[in-house]
Amino acid sequence: MAFMNREDNATASSPKILPEISEAVQRTRAELAERLAEQAAKGIAPWNKKLDPSLGQRLPYTPFAKTTTHDALRGANGIQLASVAEEKGYQDPRWISRSQMQERGWLFKTGEKGANVEFYSPKGAERSQYARDEQGNEVFDEDGQRIVEKVVAEKSTVGAVQMFNMEQVVEGKWSKTPIPELDTAPREPAFQELNEAFAKSGIEVQDAAPGTPSHVSARGKGAIYLSPEDKTHALVKAQVMARGLAAKALMLDTAGGWSQSDSDRTKFVKIELRVELATRLISDKYAIPTRPERLEAQQEHIAQVLGETNGKTGEKDQIRFAARDADRAAVRVFDGKWSRSPERSLEQQAQQREPPPEHAPPESRQAAKPPAKSRARGKALELG
Repeated sequence: MAFMNREDNATASSPKILPEISEAVQRTRAELAERLAEQAAKGIAPWNKKLDPSLGQRLPYTPFAKTTTHDALRGANGIQLASVAEEKGYQDPRWISRSQMQERGWLFKTGEKGANVEFYSPKGAERSQYARDEQGNEVFDEDGQRIVEKVVAEKSTVGAVQMFNMEQVVEGKWSKTPIPELDTAPREPAFQELNEAFAKSGIEVQDAAPGTPSHVSARGKGAIYLSPEDKTHALVKAQVMARGLAAKALMLDTAGGWSQSDSDRTKFVKIELRVELATRLISDKYAIPTRPERLEAQQEHIAQVLGETNGKTGEKDQIRFAARDADRAAVRVFDGKWSRSPERSLEQQAQQREPPPEHAPPESRQAAKPPAKSRARGKALELG
């Protein structure tokens, strides 16, 4: 149920139609931005929390999802639930929807409230809803049961659904199955799967300069530089590899979020935040402990960046942009797709242009030059 910001199909000549966003989603986005800015200032935002799979710790997930098996919730939804868990003090990473509770006969504790997450419904999608009459009242059959009808969406929408942490859930009178205990068994690092993903990325492994700690560069094909100590430490090496994968993937397919007008410090924060979020998703997938200390000295500035209002949208949407980019980077790693997205590659577009003839006037030669990059989509991420 990862957050997705999609658009209806449109031809090149017709304008793109954005999905209709519900009031509940707009309210949830605003609340999330405010909460994260406060948590970032205190150093307790989701990306500050260390996760150790050897202790059974992991990112928020839905254990009863029909399409995934214990995969972490990605995008803004994962950050939303991790942020709520920090605020409420939940230690259980499992989240369940109201309908999933009803299927099992479970209830949420009296007075408890769920946390909204977003879901995307495309135009033409069929869904079920309770039938209502012209006055808006629910319609019942002869047995007193509410009538369910099928409707087809006339436009794409982004709606909200409530999720409840498993610490909020109790068994009801008509429970069909007992609530399962949280599995806290240690998760062993999936070194083989990580090695396979790393091999597909084309990232090179180099020796770090004497006295230099291990670090990552996404320049060119990408490289990780390992110190002699880290070469012999499997977990630390795996952590550097996970970060290298995140950085390389972001360089190839960053959808935006920072511009040349940003200060160097703001640009650094936005890039580092994306890399950290993507690294956490990759680390959770391969059961690698996280090392979030890289952002510890930037908490105040992160809070400032997250609290800025976007001049174009009028929203505080930096965290959604960062979550979206991190999600795309993680999916690229998991799917092993390392070719640059054609629509993102200004370099490829420039190479496809035919060079102007030598006798062409200076104005033509000037016009044939590739446009200046207004965003850092193809810029190397230097992560020392």
